[in-house]
Amino acid sequence: MIMKTIAKILTVGIAATALLALAGCSDDHSASVPTEKQIQPTSGNAANAPVPAADALKQAAGQAQTAASKLASEVDAKAQGMIETAKKLVADSNWTQAMDILQQLKNLKLTPEQQSIIDSLTKQVQTHVMKAATDKAAGDATKSLNTLLKK
Repeated sequence: MIMKTIAKILTVGIAATALLALAGCSDDHSASVPTEKQIQPTSGNAANAPVPAADALKQAAGQAQTAASKLASEVDAKAQGMIETAKKLVADSNWTQAMDILQQLKNLKLTPEQQSIIDSLTKQVQTHVMKAATDKAAGDATKSLNTLLKK
């Protein structure tokens, strides 16, 4: 979800920069054609002249890419922190909070290694929750049976 938002922002920024660059390159048909006397010779070649709009577009794209990389690394660091917290909760047998964090991590774009860890932790939590539910049901059944036998 965050990566889609970043992509949209980058696309809009690049499109806006391109439109601004094109707006500066509009043709003015009302201008008269200069005569040879009006044309001033230049010391350089026109092909070597810098193109400000292209440079600005390249600079904006570079800044957008840097911002996207920074945001992606921040998201990765946040995900890693959440994974470490989930690991600790599983080790402490705090299944409910561990599952809450694992559910939050499903909404983030994870590396394959991180996804593997999440899958493993999820299986551990599900196994323990199912075991706890089975043990509770067995305990309840035993309690009910004992109650019936006492009567």
